[in-house]
Amino acid sequence: MSLAGPKTPLSHILFLFVITLLVQRVALAGVPIVKNGEAKAIIYLPADATPTARYAAKELQEHIRKATGAKLEITSTYVEDGPASVILVGPSAKATALGVTTEGLGLEGFRLKTGDGWLALLGNDDDREPFVALTGDKNVKLNGTLWAVYHFLREHVGVRWYMPGDLGTVIPTLASLEAPEINLASQPALRRRVAQIIRADRRPPNPEDWSPSSKLGQWYLRQGLGRDSRTTFNHTFHFLTGGENQNAFGREYAKKMNYRKTKPQIFAVLPNGERDFDTTSYGMGNLNLSEPDTLSEFVKLIRTRFDENPGLVEFTVAPNDGWQPCMSEGSLAALPAELRERLRKEAKPKFVDGTLRYQLPPELMEEFRRASAENLLRFTAAVASEVYKTHPDRFVGMMIGYNTGYEPPKDIKFPPNITAIYTKTRARYFDPEYKARIAKELGLWSKIIPKLDIWEYSLWFARPWGARPDMDGYPILYSQSLQEDFEMTRGKIAGEYSQNWNIVYAKPGLGHLMQHLMAQMLFDPDQKVADLLEEYYSLFYGAGREPMKKFWTLAEACWMRNTSDLDPRTQAAESIERVFPIKDLAELFRLLEQAKTLVPEGSQEYQRIAMIADEMEVNRGRLLAAPVEVKNAFGPWFFRPDPKDRGANEKWFKAGASGLPKATEVPVPSWLSKTPVGSPSGHGRLSDPLLSEPARRLRNDTWENRR
Repeated sequence: MSLAGPKTPLSHILFLFVITLLVQRVALAGVPIVKNGEAKAIIYLPADATPTARYAAKELQEHIRKATGAKLEITSTYVEDGPASVILVGPSAKATALGVTTEGLGLEGFRLKTGDGWLALLGNDDDREPFVALTGDKNVKLNGTLWAVYHFLREHVGVRWYMPGDLGTVIPTLASLEAPEINLASQPALRRRVAQIIRADRRPPNPEDWSPSSKLGQWYLRQGLGRDSRTTFNHTFHFLTGGENQNAFGREYAKKMNYRKTKPQIFAVLPNGERDFDTTSYGMGNLNLSEPDTLSEFVKLIRTRFDENPGLVEFTVAPNDGWQPCMSEGSLAALPAELRERLRKEAKPKFVDGTLRYQLPPELMEEFRRASAENLLRFTAAVASEVYKTHPDRFVGMMIGYNTGYEPPKDIKFPPNITAIYTKTRARYFDPEYKARIAKELGLWSKIIPKLDIWEYSLWFARPWGARPDMDGYPILYSQSLQEDFEMTRGKIAGEYSQNWNIVYAKPGLGHLMQHLMAQMLFDPDQKVADLLEEYYSLFYGAGREPMKKFWTLAEACWMRNTSDLDPRTQAAESIERVFPIKDLAELFRLLEQAKTLVPEGSQEYQRIAMIADEMEVNRGRLLAAPVEVKNAFGPWFFRPDPKDRGANEKWFKAGASGLPKATEVPVPSWLSKTPVGSPSGHGRLSDPLLSEPARRLRNDTWENRR
């Protein structure tokens, strides 16, 4: 008996083969969107679409128009089996009928899926406008549909948003566009990706430049920045201490409770025995953590905040900014006896703007904070334990480290509702000892708290007490540190809150790249920073790619020079000279000029390179090796800016026989007034013959005749 079945005619086999090929072709065919500059799709937006979906549809329409020249219609009418493909934007009944929903997605999750003649782009949205405050918004905006649209534009159209505005956007020119077969469900890797790119107390004068819906605000969203949960993670003692400082955002609660009169014992004790109502922390004062009433009142505060704000998942226990710990006997009892004596001896009163302040030497203050950290952690653990009894699903946070950093004590048992934000700055990884300390502390704390948040001072060096002096007008890149940092924190963090402080707004040419790279890694830390950079050099600079790659590579090499042995306040000039020596600064300017010669003048690539050069122009004075002649003076005078202090320490020279570098320093002519410290303007009109064209522009832009 044969095991073979009846033979199938060859014609049937060929028929089945052809049908199979056709089915495969249909399955693999893309969804036509634009063909030869003509729209082949419509955008379906239901009448009840979320505000996020409405904005996402406009973003999709506009970017496709710029790429192809075709403007897709946005309609609330869905046509079954119509001649055009349909792009469904946002959750809808039509998308559900096609089997595409938000089911199973995370809070910020999004989904992209194609079918026969349709593409669905949707995600979890809320019912508010998608824009956020650029000063560090703590409100939750669920923008899942927007993330779906941006994913499509980035991965399938080729759009990149490197810098705010049209100049910073890269959009390819396409004759045709179709969506390939897609079935993707995803979400941002980190739950909180917040950047403070406008400093709250130094907002630019024109609100239209930094409002949530401004070009800067649009760029913020295009970077994928946002959050899925509301937290406090900040200084919070001022909820009890009050204070008129603008950072005391909890002062209304403090005024209502009136603790200065009703419970003065909760306030910290100063070296003179008085209560710290408004002496330390910029007038906000601090708390006495050894006082039982302080514990009970903080528990009351957190329970009140949770009850009044159902969406608030965390509230932090953290000292006011510039914390000086309490010097009561109860607080000092846990400190080493030798430290207690030094504190009592060296705490000196000081009046600042008419207000009494107590000052400790920086090294002693750091030691005092570190030693007092254990008291703070014990206090926080006790508060969290009490809150857990009534709000077991909420978290009490700690701000770990702040300026000083510390390791977790071994004898404190933290309750299950404890969380933390760890403060650091990866821009300082040029210091190997600092980097090693951060790695060690993060490793130890992550064993106690599985998912930390990070408070990243990404531009900490620009602050007056940072590890480096302000380096205005220099290209700053630390991409390798960024990569290493995300590898170090992989699986250990839930989010990041970074302070960037106006640099992208004020210096977009110099400031955009580092912020862009940080945002990309926060959304998807599995990316390689080196790959992002290679793509950036090609897309952003075109034919100028190679010199611009050398420019940023040199800038990073400069930044990574260790200056940890220099005091940024008293050795600022030495720090700048070590990081950006004259030789390297000259090479950076040369690379910019070379890059401009390789791209068409006036092109977007040319404008981007020129913007960087213009923002660096403030430092070109360091390259003026020869004195510069000043006309209208008594004799052949020369002026040379002093790189150590632009403005205050001008040096004047009498010309040598040749009128070139050999010159004798002379006193500043009496008829010229001194320039204020920090002013970019000097004195005298610089003569043209000795000036290069860049220096001539410097003269025209920033120097004035004050005779």
